Amino acid sequence: MTDESAVDTAVKRLARALDALDAAVERRTQADQSEAALGAQVQALGTDRTRLAAALDGEAARSRKLEETNREIAGRLDVAMTSIQSVLAAHGEAPQPQENREPQAEMQEELQEAEEAEEADEADEEAEQDAEEDEEYEEDLEDQEEDEDEDEDQDDEEEEQQKAS
Repeated sequence: MTDESAVDTAVKRLARALDALDAAVERRTQADQSEAALGAQVQALGTDRTRLAAALDGEAARSRKLEETNREIAGRLDVAMTSIQSVLAAHGEAPQPQENREPQAEMQEELQEAEEAEEADEADEEAEQDAEEDEEYEEDLEDQEEDEDEDEDQDDEEEEQQKAS
């Protein structure tokens, strides 16, 4: 073999090695960009989750305040009804019923139970959503790791081909 043909062979091998290196760098750059995009999506989901949790807390506080106001109004109505019934009874126009208080108390208890059940359902839904988001994130990470493993395998194969040439 002449010196010129040995140099040509070495130059060709070097060119193939540089091409393989360029391809590996390109795949790695794409993988890094994909990872950065996933990170941005996770951060955006976290921000949304925080905002929604704050909104939920605000609505829960508003709900509790409405419940308290409802109880206060119901109590005032009971007092007003009792006063009106007492005045009517004093003037002999109507008997004074005492049974009206019990159904109102039952209604308040049922209302409170329904609101507590609704809050529990909302908490369950939020927990399910969090679990789904976590599962999707883990799947994305697994897919990304598989892609990186495939890229590494492909790089290894190219290096072996370069060595074989």
